[in-house]
Amino acid sequence: GGAGVPHGYTSCIMLPPVLEWNAADPAAKQGLARISAALGKPELTAAEAMRDLVQHLGLPMYLRDVGVGELHFDFLADAALHDRALGDNPQFVGKSDIIRILRLAT
Repeated sequence: GGAGVPHGYTSCIMLPPVLEWNAADPAAKQGLARISAALGKPELTAAEAMRDLVQHLGLPMYLRDVGVGELHFDFLADAALHDRALGDNPQFVGKSDIIRILRLAT
């Protein structure tokens, strides 16, 4: 990744905050419930269920665990704005949203 962190680690770290941020979108509710159910934790939010999985696997859970901090956020947010997958997100994501999500991951 842009901060020298392996993609698998960034997925483990960023997926829960992204799921948490998307939970504010009513259109995402059904999809997020399916994620919780697929992870065997229908009583949890999708973000909580994903955090449980990451913790169970013993993988990094926070950006600080891989040496990424607030100093990197502006660069990472700019890079994320050019990611094709951003258009697949259920709600619009701007730079300030990305920085908010990065803060959720610290």
